[in-house]
Amino acid sequence: MPSPYSSDDLGRIFDARTLTRGRSLALLGAVEVMLEPGAVAVSVEQLGQRYTGRIAPLARGNRVVFSTDCSCGQPNCAHLAAGALAALDRFPALRKVEQKNFLETLAIPATTTEPQKLVFELSAAPLPAACAVTTLLV
Repeated sequence: MPSPYSSDDLGRIFDARTLTRGRSLALLGAVEVMLEPGAVAVSVEQLGQRYTGRIAPLARGNRVVFSTDCSCGQPNCAHLAAGALAALDRFPALRKVEQKNFLETLAIPATTTEPQKLVFELSAAPLPAACAVTTLLV
């Protein structure tokens, strides 16, 4: 089984445009993925051509590094991005456990008798922004 990874990990090796093209290929159903020992085998149909590749995620401490190869000859191409995203969708065991968000990690002491609430303040902002949102824990 390959090392678990997240879409954030993919954002470190694929640029935003490549990930968008990969998502489009995956949503079109043009992607087939299979698990291999330590890697994901990828097959993508695009414009009448079949591209095959392999993406191997490997955990290195808190980060994940990827070894990639595709028959199109391009490093970190949309075919591999599509396969990596499709594999996350098809094989839940590949999904890396994500860190909890800030609000979930707030620890409210048991001795606090006063209730706390989260307040969102919306105000006008200078151009080019339309507004600003400020959050307060009261």
